[in-house]
Amino acid sequence: MFSSDAADVRLENQKISKGETIEVSVYVKKRRDSSAFGLRVAGVYPNRVDAVFNLRNGSLKGGRSKGYFENEKASIKLVDKDWYQCKIIVKSNIDQVRVVLGPTDINKSVKGWESKSKILSSVYTAIPVIIRE
Repeated sequence: MFSSDAADVRLENQKISKGETIEVSVYVKKRRDSSAFGLRVAGVYPNRVDAVFNLRNGSLKGGRSKGYFENEKASIKLVDKDWYQCKIIVKSNIDQVRVVLGPTDINKSVKGWESKSKILSSVYTAIPVIIRE
């Protein structure tokens, strides 16, 4: 299932196996008005892993994990002129996750990247890929 609202895009009910390591990867193209991109792998609230990526300089602003997840790693890599691969790799102790992604303000905290902002940001993205290891 795929859903969206004004701030982010969500991929709901992604089936995985308990104890499995998953990789969520999305290609993001920065625009002139964008400063950052947020990515979340979540279970039942408040269990989640968040990462915020700085699209102006191609760096990881930070990551945060709470609950059912362990061994989390986030990374960003320039793959073509203005396109970046943003990725979270994490071991999950649940059997279903939700993926949330979208543009954000670089000044927001990692845990609240998807909350409302006075700054309007936008990015181009490809559909996220979930790899089960």
